[in-house]
Amino acid sequence: MHASVVPQSSVPASLPAALKSCTTLGLCTLAASLHALAICSSAFADRFITNALLNLYIKLPGFHHSFGTDEPSGEGGLESAAFESMRKVFDEILERDVVSWNTLILGCAENKRHHESLSMVREMWRDGFKPDSFTLL
Repeated sequence: MHASVVPQSSVPASLPAALKSCTTLGLCTLAASLHALAICSSAFADRFITNALLNLYIKLPGFHHSFGTDEPSGEGGLESAAFESMRKVFDEILERDVVSWNTLILGCAENKRHHESLSMVREMWRDGFKPDSFTLL
Protein backbone atom coordinates (compact mmCIF):
# COMPACT_ATOMS: atom_id res chain seq x y z
CA MET A 1 0.00 0.00 0.00
CA HIS A 2 1.28 3.47 -0.85
CA ALA A 3 1.83 5.96 1.95
CA SER A 4 -0.67 8.35 0.37
CA VAL A 5 -3.50 5.82 0.51
CA VAL A 6 -5.40 5.86 3.76
CA PRO A 7 -7.76 2.99 4.57
CA GLN A 8 -11.23 4.48 4.89
CA SER A 9 -11.91 2.64 8.13
CA SER A 10 -9.12 4.54 9.91
CA VAL A 11 -10.22 8.01 8.76
CA PRO A 12 -13.32 8.66 10.89
CA ALA A 13 -11.77 7.32 14.09
CA SER A 14 -8.62 9.44 14.03
CA LEU A 15 -9.63 12.57 12.13
CA PRO A 16 -11.43 14.48 14.94
CA ALA A 17 -8.38 14.13 17.20
CA ALA A 18 -6.04 15.22 14.40
CA LEU A 19 -8.24 18.26 13.64
CA LYS A 20 -8.32 19.19 17.32
CA SER A 21 -4.52 18.98 17.43
CA CYS A 22 -4.28 21.25 14.38
CA THR A 23 -6.61 23.71 16.09
CA THR A 24 -4.60 23.72 19.31
CA LEU A 25 -1.25 24.06 17.52
CA GLY A 26 -2.45 26.48 14.82
CA LEU A 27 -1.46 24.16 11.96
CA CYS A 28 -3.59 25.62 9.14
CA THR A 29 -1.83 23.86 6.27
CA LEU A 30 -2.17 20.41 7.84
CA ALA A 31 -5.77 21.21 8.81
CA ALA A 32 -6.53 22.09 5.18
CA SER A 33 -5.13 18.73 4.09
CA LEU A 34 -7.21 16.93 6.70
CA HIS A 35 -10.31 18.84 5.61
CA ALA A 36 -9.67 17.70 2.03
CA LEU A 37 -9.15 14.13 3.27
CA ALA A 38 -12.50 14.25 5.05
CA ILE A 39 -14.23 15.35 1.86
CA CYS A 40 -12.46 12.83 -0.40
CA SER A 41 -12.98 9.88 1.94
CA SER A 42 -16.68 10.56 2.57
CA ALA A 43 -15.81 11.00 6.24
CA PHE A 44 -17.38 14.45 6.00
CA ALA A 45 -20.71 12.81 6.83
CA ASP A 46 -19.45 11.98 10.33
CA ARG A 47 -20.77 14.52 12.84
CA PHE A 48 -17.69 14.23 15.08
CA ILE A 49 -15.51 15.24 12.15
CA THR A 50 -17.76 18.10 11.10
CA ASN A 51 -17.99 19.36 14.69
CA ALA A 52 -14.17 19.28 14.86
CA LEU A 53 -14.05 21.24 11.59
CA LEU A 54 -16.49 23.83 12.96
CA ASN A 55 -14.29 24.22 16.03
CA LEU A 56 -11.27 24.63 13.76
CA TYR A 57 -12.89 27.49 11.83
CA ILE A 58 -13.89 29.18 15.08
CA LYS A 59 -10.54 28.90 16.81
CA LEU A 60 -8.44 29.66 13.70
CA PRO A 61 -10.31 32.42 11.85
CA GLY A 62 -7.40 32.74 9.40
CA PHE A 63 -7.84 29.09 8.40
CA HIS A 64 -9.74 30.09 5.23
CA HIS A 65 -6.46 31.53 3.90
CA SER A 66 -5.31 27.96 3.35
CA PHE A 67 -7.94 27.70 0.65
CA GLY A 68 -6.74 30.80 -1.19
CA THR A 69 -9.16 33.40 0.14
CA ASP A 70 -7.38 36.61 0.98
CA GLU A 71 -10.02 38.83 2.53
CA PRO A 72 -9.06 41.29 5.28
CA SER A 73 -10.20 40.73 8.83
CA GLY A 74 -13.55 42.04 9.97
CA GLU A 75 -13.61 44.54 12.78
CA GLY A 76 -12.84 42.84 16.10
CA GLY A 77 -14.02 39.35 15.33
CA LEU A 78 -14.40 36.39 13.08
CA GLU A 79 -13.47 37.33 9.54
CA SER A 80 -16.29 37.37 7.03
CA ALA A 81 -14.72 34.70 4.79
CA ALA A 82 -13.99 32.48 7.80
CA PHE A 83 -17.57 32.87 9.01
CA GLU A 84 -18.90 31.97 5.57
CA SER A 85 -16.64 28.90 5.46
CA MET A 86 -17.74 27.87 8.94
CA ARG A 87 -21.38 28.32 7.98
CA LYS A 88 -20.83 26.26 4.82
CA VAL A 89 -19.40 23.39 6.87
CA PHE A 90 -22.39 23.63 9.20
CA ASP A 91 -24.89 23.71 6.35
CA GLU A 92 -23.36 20.55 4.87
CA ILE A 93 -23.69 18.53 8.09
CA LEU A 94 -26.05 15.68 7.37
CA GLU A 95 -26.73 14.83 11.02
CA ARG A 96 -26.75 17.99 13.11
CA ASP A 97 -26.95 17.70 16.84
CA VAL A 98 -27.00 20.11 19.78
CA VAL A 99 -23.18 20.05 19.83
CA SER A 100 -23.09 21.25 16.20
CA TRP A 101 -25.47 24.10 16.98
CA ASN A 102 -23.64 25.02 20.20
CA THR A 103 -20.27 25.07 18.42
CA LEU A 104 -21.59 27.41 15.76
CA ILE A 105 -23.43 29.68 18.21
CA LEU A 106 -20.49 29.85 20.64
CA GLY A 107 -18.07 30.57 17.82
CA CYS A 108 -20.12 33.53 16.73
CA ALA A 109 -20.57 34.82 20.27
CA GLU A 110 -16.85 34.49 21.09
CA ASN A 111 -16.00 36.43 17.96
CA LYS A 112 -18.37 39.34 18.60
CA ARG A 113 -20.99 38.24 16.07
CA HIS A 114 -23.77 38.51 18.65
CA HIS A 115 -26.57 39.19 16.17
CA GLU A 116 -25.73 35.99 14.28
CA SER A 117 -25.55 34.05 17.57
CA LEU A 118 -29.07 35.06 18.56
CA SER A 119 -30.34 34.41 15.06
CA MET A 120 -28.85 30.90 15.18
CA VAL A 121 -30.50 30.16 18.54
CA ARG A 122 -33.85 30.96 16.89
CA GLU A 123 -32.91 28.82 13.89
CA MET A 124 -31.92 26.01 16.26
CA TRP A 125 -35.41 26.13 17.81
CA ARG A 126 -37.06 26.12 14.38
CA ASP A 127 -35.06 23.01 13.43
CA GLY A 128 -36.42 21.21 16.49
CA PHE A 129 -33.36 21.37 18.75
CA LYS A 130 -33.78 22.71 22.27
CA PRO A 131 -30.99 24.87 23.62
CA ASP A 132 -29.27 23.35 26.64
CA SER A 133 -27.35 24.97 29.48
CA PHE A 134 -24.24 25.21 27.28
CA THR A 135 -26.16 27.06 24.55
CA LEU A 136 -27.27 29.70 26.99
CA LEU A 137 -23.87 30.41 28.56
